[in-house]
Amino acid sequence: MLTQNGAPSQLESFDYKPKLRDMFGQELPDSVRAGQRLTGMTAKQTSLPLVGSKFDFKQYGKSGAYISDLFPNIAKITDDLCIIKSMHTDAINHDPALTFLQTGAQVGNRPSMGSWLSYGLGSENQNLPAFTVLLSKGKGNGQGVYSKLWGNGFLDSTHQGVQLSASEDPILYLNNPKGIDSESRRKMLNHLGKLNEMGFDEFGDPEIKAKIKQYEMAFRMQTAVPEITDVSSEPDQIKKVPRLGAKAYQQSVAFLRIKDAVNPLDNSAVHPESYSIVKRMSKDSKTKLEDFIGNKEILKGIHLENYCTDTVGIPTLKDIISELEKPGLDPRKKVKLFEFNANIKTIDDLKVGQILPGIVNNVTNFGCFVNIGIKESGLVHISKLKKGYVGNVSDVVHLNQHVQVKVEEVDIARKRIQLAMNFD
Repeated sequence: MLTQNGAPSQLESFDYKPKLRDMFGQELPDSVRAGQRLTGMTAKQTSLPLVGSKFDFKQYGKSGAYISDLFPNIAKITDDLCIIKSMHTDAINHDPALTFLQTGAQVGNRPSMGSWLSYGLGSENQNLPAFTVLLSKGKGNGQGVYSKLWGNGFLDSTHQGVQLSASEDPILYLNNPKGIDSESRRKMLNHLGKLNEMGFDEFGDPEIKAKIKQYEMAFRMQTAVPEITDVSSEPDQIKKVPRLGAKAYQQSVAFLRIKDAVNPLDNSAVHPESYSIVKRMSKDSKTKLEDFIGNKEILKGIHLENYCTDTVGIPTLKDIISELEKPGLDPRKKVKLFEFNANIKTIDDLKVGQILPGIVNNVTNFGCFVNIGIKESGLVHISKLKKGYVGNVSDVVHLNQHVQVKVEEVDIARKRIQLAMNFD
């Protein structure tokens, strides 16, 4: 998907408004503004005159769509376009409008469009992130874009986007440090995975599981990313096909589920890259592949350490076993949808004593900040986290945690909000 932040106005491209041109120079009617606030660029203007496009529009194609004279080449493919004119937001500035477009909300900390697609459809390739982000900026003072536009919000952090860099290393900090080879990194991750599993058993924090998956993903990406970003080996005929790479099929086969296939693994979520591992397990268990899949008793007896490779570790093998135990079962977790209080739109709507839902968006040594659905986040001091002594804030809260908070104090002039979580 291509997002053009600060692109040409719809009034200069596809939204033909002849009446606006007829009313050139007239004051903006009160019925149009309807009391809405003005932008910082127009707040001090004494007059708000109407200005239509200075470019002409013509109708093109069988659809008769209006296209500006600015785009003569686009006009030639009019019938291949889908132009949506019914969408709008209440935002009057670029940043909240763009945030709304990407996440469905004008404030941050909501799952982005890419994160929802990752959660709903899964990843095309187990060796690459669910989706990546490419940034470009032209000359001049372009509109900024921020990581909240491809963040995971309250979904598992495995669903967040990964930004690709234009530098020599497409993904920063992916390569091993000097003196560390692939085998040493694999052993380290195996031991780290065991420690994290112990941590999960003790605390039950789902982010620990997410971190295990991210470590394993990063390890597999060390092999996959250099290959996927190198197009020098692509056949000439492939390079001539728009939007198609040599590995397009290989990277998308995880989407396929083929019922009654010759290979029973084709009707499972096991990626074809791991078929050979499952076949080895089946052979070592002296069980036919079709009988091996779904046989929980045999699967529980598999010694995973015997099947670790340079690119496949224990966590990945556990995922494979989990799928083999219940082939075809939707592996996605049920996500509890989160909603802010719809009546709280600005800091002026806050009242002392209100109980509100929120999301932890920053954790510090002295407490945590909570997003309650407005521009300003509220502070929960460490003494207000829970009843009793709190030695470490991270023992009580973590990023993206859903919490209930009570409004303790509101300083509208200084834009500060004091919250509490230790209420009855």
